[in-house]
Amino acid sequence: MTYTTIDYTVTGRVLTLTLNRPERLNAFTVTMADELEHAFRRASTDDQVGTIVVTGAGRAFCAGMDLAATGNVFGLDAALRPTLADMHKRLDDPAILRGVRDTGGRVVLAIYDCMKPVIGAINGAAVGIGATMTLPMDIRLAADGAQPHPLEAHRVDSLAMWHLSQHDGAEGVRAFLEKRAPKFESKVSTDLPDFVAEWMKR
Repeated sequence: MTYTTIDYTVTGRVLTLTLNRPERLNAFTVTMADELEHAFRRASTDDQVGTIVVTGAGRAFCAGMDLAATGNVFGLDAALRPTLADMHKRLDDPAILRGVRDTGGRVVLAIYDCMKPVIGAINGAAVGIGATMTLPMDIRLAADGAQPHPLEAHRVDSLAMWHLSQHDGAEGVRAFLEKRAPKFESKVSTDLPDFVAEWMKR
């Protein structure tokens, strides 16, 4: 497999896996999920790899899901109607695997299953899947600029939740309560809150 969103480099039995989309603060995509899952499973069976260090190119570790991706940003199939039984009986069915299963969760499971020790070298912002993918790692080391006071995350999280409670977010709640299909009108191309662009520049 040729990787386009990560770098796989082995030096002295240390595999450095670098999230390599610095122009997007290493924002997570479906392609990155596939490549990371492949890389961790490949490293598990590679006797030349003794340990794995995961880091990000540039000034961020991972800014979370890339919301600028076209279509369903999570790569999921909205036409499917999965049930909990499907998730038990058909977990590896291609339709469920590609159309339903959480992309970040697949990466987390690949890290958990990895036979080599995994070290997270968190060199900058780690948001959403950028934070949760580090949870199954054996060791997590963070740069001074990666783990400021929780108040910093609270500021951004509060803005995100406030905006989520407006417009399409409010419509989703109303639709749920009224037992009808929602009428979403917001677009990523024109309706992202101003703070998103500001935060991406940091």
